[in-house]
Amino acid sequence: MAYSADGTSWRNRFFSCGTSKDGESYIFEWNESEGGLPASPRIRFNKDGTLLAVSANDYGIKLLANTDGIRLLRTVENRSYDASRASEAIAKLAVHDM
Repeated sequence: MAYSADGTSWRNRFFSCGTSKDGESYIFEWNESEGGLPASPRIRFNKDGTLLAVSANDYGIKLLANTDGIRLLRTVENRSYDASRASEAIAKLAVHDM
C-alpha cells in the first residue's frame, strides 16, 4: 500500500494491490480529488479480501470494493432498515432482575 502526494498535482493518490483467486496480480489507483483521506490512513480488509475500509477525515470511513465486494454491498444495501422500528423495539424491551 502506498499513499502519496504527487508534486506536480494537487491530487492525492491511494494505491491498493493484490492477487485474485486465479493468481492474477492487480493494482488500483484511487484518485482522491475531493480530499478526505488523512496522510496516514488506517486500512482494514474484510476476511474475503473483497472490501477495503479506509479511515477518512472527519471520523468518516471510505469503502473500496472489487466486483465481488460491490455485489456484497448491494445485497446489504437492498435490505431495508427502518431506524424508527428498531428504536421502538428497543424501547419495548423489558429488563428483569434475576
